[in-house]
Amino acid sequence: MEEAPEVPTPPPEIPKEKLWLALLLPPAIMCFGSLIARNAAAHSSSYGTEFLVMLPVGLVAILVTSVLFVRAWGVRYSGRSLVLTTIGYILGQIVLCLAVWFGCCLIPYR
Repeated sequence: MEEAPEVPTPPPEIPKEKLWLALLLPPAIMCFGSLIARNAAAHSSSYGTEFLVMLPVGLVAILVTSVLFVRAWGVRYSGRSLVLTTIGYILGQIVLCLAVWFGCCLIPYR
């Protein structure tokens, strides 16, 4: 007699809202903060010190949203793959936020 094969349960769905929020929030914070710092630097006599404030702010934003990323991604993945993707998330966000920060530093004043 042949038995019907077991149908595996589908993996759980990753909440897309939390994932997109974790992916887009650090670059958005860095962009808006750098533009605010740029406007503040345009009206002060010191050049560039306002931009340096954005580096720790961006790092804190990345670390806070990495918790959100782990909660969203951990629904489906666990163990080594979760650790590896979290490290990749943090490194990718650092590179992306530094590129946004540097690009905002190069915008000329009017």
